[in-house]
Amino acid sequence: MQDRVSFDIQDERVNIFWQQGFLSLDRITTDDEIEWLRGIYDEIVAQMAGYSPAKIALLAGRQQLPLADGKEILVWIPSPELVFPQLLDTRFYRNAIEIAAHLLDVEPTKIVGRIRVYLKPAHCGAEMPWHQDAAYPGSVDLLKIWMPLDPATPENGCLHFIPGSHLRGIEPHRPYEGSGLIAEGVDTSQAVVCPLPPGGATVHHCHTLHYSRPNHTDSQRRALVISCRVIESESIE
Repeated sequence: MQDRVSFDIQDERVNIFWQQGFLSLDRITTDDEIEWLRGIYDEIVAQMAGYSPAKIALLAGRQQLPLADGKEILVWIPSPELVFPQLLDTRFYRNAIEIAAHLLDVEPTKIVGRIRVYLKPAHCGAEMPWHQDAAYPGSVDLLKIWMPLDPATPENGCLHFIPGSHLRGIEPHRPYEGSGLIAEGVDTSQAVVCPLPPGGATVHHCHTLHYSRPNHTDSQRRALVISCRVIESESIE
């Protein structure tokens, strides 16, 4: 492993995070690691979703995707690190934990980070409606760090945030598409769009309203997310 990429989380940026509820970072890992992570990511999807990202894209383009009855989908895989523990020994993971610790003003050893895989296939990657992560029952995460492995654009599903929405508590939500939630009455006039290059990242508070569009482009949008919470003791469940 090379030395990790440095990142700038100065006090000014900490203040901005707590004022607006999110941050956008240009880079939290190296090009070499991004390339390595793409290979691991594709293997995770192939093993745990049953199809490689390339096969999913091909079937989606032909409108023959068997997942979700062929409807627009977002492939979501929780805790791939349980099957691929090498993910925990990456600059991406270590830097994300340090960023979370700095923003939450605790030691990195107090942060528990769980990885998630998100894939929006080309032509059929589903919308993620406006919501707050803390609205989901049982949620204990304080913030999430979201890193794309492909260019994340407004057209293929980069994240949108509403600044300051984390200061208003949890908004009313209703069920969306069976297992999801959508916030009610969201005023999107102040929404900020956060496109990112591969290896860039957004960090958002669990109460921050956020959204991503469907992916109707010719390119897939792969992303890794680390959900972070703070433990009060050294024992971890």
